[in-house]
Amino acid sequence: MIIEESKAAKMFCPMEMACDHDYRCQGSRCMAWRWAYDKVLKTADDPDAPVLEWFESVPSKTHGYCGLGGRP
Repeated sequence: MIIEESKAAKMFCPMEMACDHDYRCQGSRCMAWRWAYDKVLKTADDPDAPVLEWFESVPSKTHGYCGLGGRP
């Protein structure tokens, strides 16, 4: 499930049960956290280019997921 990192901090993490502190997701502070990718529409500057529009994937700055369960 892809969610905002701030909302992930309110979710339960099974890996944290081995520790003595709270059991909430640590988000990007955890090695299992993976950033989601956003699709950004790009356009060509040259109107005679063979492709005028395309999508590029860029890492999200706000959304991600727990990598322990694989890809969402």
